[in-house]
Amino acid sequence: EMDLLCFPAVTQHELDVGPYFTTLVVAADPDTGVHNLSWHRLMVKGPDRGGIFIVPRHLWDFYRRAEARGEELPVAYILGHHPAFLEGASWTLAIEESEYDLIGAQLNEPVRVTPSECWGDKLLVPADAEVVFEGVIMPKVRAPEGPFSEWTGYYCPERLSPVFELRAITSRQAPIMVNKVMGHHPHKDRLGVYGMEATALKRIREIVPDVIALNLAGYH
Repeated sequence: EMDLLCFPAVTQHELDVGPYFTTLVVAADPDTGVHNLSWHRLMVKGPDRGGIFIVPRHLWDFYRRAEARGEELPVAYILGHHPAFLEGASWTLAIEESEYDLIGAQLNEPVRVTPSECWGDKLLVPADAEVVFEGVIMPKVRAPEGPFSEWTGYYCPERLSPVFELRAITSRQAPIMVNKVMGHHPHKDRLGVYGMEATALKRIREIVPDVIALNLAGYH
């Protein structure tokens, strides 16, 4: 009975290949168990399949290590939570640090988590999420994903990307779901921008130490 198509994925721009969920993924380091949260788009390919584009950061590192062992990587898509939760997940921490801790600091209380339906304590999901898609990123499987209108204002081209397989859905009775509007859009929010600005500013200062501040102007 699980069906991604029962939830409001969005085709945001004219040349997008189709409907997407643009929201958070939580995964646990396959070696240390440290949890990571990050934004990753999910292209809906069918009732229980999706193409996931993974940028080369922590989730990619988790996936490549699991894939090298021929193992699936358990993940959960989080569709909706407190705004501070969504914003906190955009920060780039060290791989041994968890965004759950940073978000707890922003909320001034620990993030409530609960064992996942499929993997128990090995993957802890936020207890106050609106909707959770539990599933795996499959090893050694790639499929076309894109084009998609990204935050830079340009379309990302079609590419071969890993595949997400749905295993379970949990949801509130009347969930308030969040999809992040990408591209240049007059009503797009600033969720995720503060973390991007902080990370970019840190990198820029490594090259130009005198830089005082940074503003991603397209997000006014």
